[in-house]
Amino acid sequence: TLFRSIYAAYLMTNLSFNVFGVQVRGNAGLHYETTDETINSQNKEITTAGAITYVPFKYKQNYNEPLPSVLLMANLPDDLVLRFDYYKTFVRPQPRNLTPSTAVGATAGGYSISYGGFNLQPYSANNIDLALEWYNRPGGLFAVDVFEKWMHDLIAPLNSISQLCPPN
Repeated sequence: TLFRSIYAAYLMTNLSFNVFGVQVRGNAGLHYETTDETINSQNKEITTAGAITYVPFKYKQNYNEPLPSVLLMANLPDDLVLRFDYYKTFVRPQPRNLTPSTAVGATAGGYSISYGGFNLQPYSANNIDLALEWYNRPGGLFAVDVFEKWMHDLIAPLNSISQLCPPN
């Protein structure tokens, strides 16, 4: 059973200033989240006599995510708008991926072993976006946009013999 408590706070301020006589406006903010997770499980134990017993066990973890953001727009001459965005995002692991159990299955080449992911952390991304927009007529827009995204701690399958046979 998974229990998850999420607490969040958000602060934002509006910005307005001039750079070389060009008006720049936008906002900056900080979204902060903290998450507490508890997974109640049964751990399988084999006694010295060979009997199998199941012992209740709790897996606990906590993570904190500061998520800053900035959006700036500059009104350039001739109906041009320059936009800049920076923001950080994150995604929590899906509850179905947060399992402490290990599954073993037969395959044509041997066995497939799936380890539980009870200690998965969220993955995050830092994003930058720069756009130039030309409002060429009423209801018309021509825009060019470039962006970059850096992802961290992406959750993905792992094929590793070191998980099965650790050096220690």
